[in-house]
Amino acid sequence: MVLTQNVVPQVTMDALFEGDVTLDGAGCIRLASGDAPTVIWPVGYGVRSEGSDRVVHDDQGARVGVIGGSFSLDGGEVPQLSDALGFSDDDRALAASQCPGGFWIVG
Repeated sequence: MVLTQNVVPQVTMDALFEGDVTLDGAGCIRLASGDAPTVIWPVGYGVRSEGSDRVVHDDQGARVGVIGGSFSLDGGEVPQLSDALGFSDDDRALAASQCPGGFWIVG
């Protein structure tokens, strides 16, 4: 499951994650560290299959990284998604039910 923001945020967080990004058994893309938060990608990001790889691309189509491999992601962790971050009630409910736990907002 690829979770993306619906709006371009007015502010961003400036923490840095460097490490592996994995796919869990439920299909959620997670950081492979600590409490394994689910990754929330910016508007326009997506994942495409390229051979046997699942590759993250940015809003310009540039390759960001391969799921299962190493990433360097600016952003920050939040315990839950909120409407202040541009997530609808439906988006928050889906994320909480499918990918419970914290979230890393890429930005």
